[in-house]
Amino acid sequence: MRKILFVGNSYTFFNDMPTHIFEPMLRVFGNWKVTSVTCGGYRLEQFADPSDPEGQRLRRIAKEHFDFAVLQDHSLITLLEPQSFENGVKEVVNLLQNNVDNFILFATWGRKNGCETLIDLGMTCEQMTEAVATEYQRVGSKFGIPIAHVGRAFVEYAQRNPNAELYFQDMHHPSKLGSTLAAQTILNKILEQIGANDKK
Repeated sequence: MRKILFVGNSYTFFNDMPTHIFEPMLRVFGNWKVTSVTCGGYRLEQFADPSDPEGQRLRRIAKEHFDFAVLQDHSLITLLEPQSFENGVKEVVNLLQNNVDNFILFATWGRKNGCETLIDLGMTCEQMTEAVATEYQRVGSKFGIPIAHVGRAFVEYAQRNPNAELYFQDMHHPSKLGSTLAAQTILNKILEQIGANDKK
């Protein structure tokens, strides 16, 4: 049995993506188990904090062995506090590395055009998505961690399907379609990594 751990916030758990969308996608590829440590609004630095309740929960779960861990940080932290983002990735990887074979970074999307956050940032959805993707790429390259570019997949899908709704009504969480696209993008990256590992 292969085991996958998700660590992130509501962008990960919305629509119960890990267990209700992602895990069923895996069944065609064999026997997999998905575990999540998620909490709304959380940053990776908080999961790394031994005094934080979610950090303590992660430490308990981290005693198990996982084939993959998928890490997702708060999108605004990624943009506005890049050093905190980098520190969070480093600290969570250090916490998990003895029991996790492979890490994936889950690069999120920009807010939907018209969202007040975008107006405050002076960005479009596409600009925020690319800024987030660039930061994930920087940190991923520094630590040698592959990126599942979910945000870029959102932009590409929306360009091909302009009437599709990838966002929940709050203009930043994913719709069920958005969570499905996220799950598929992450799965594609995991399968790519498995293929690369098999060739070694």
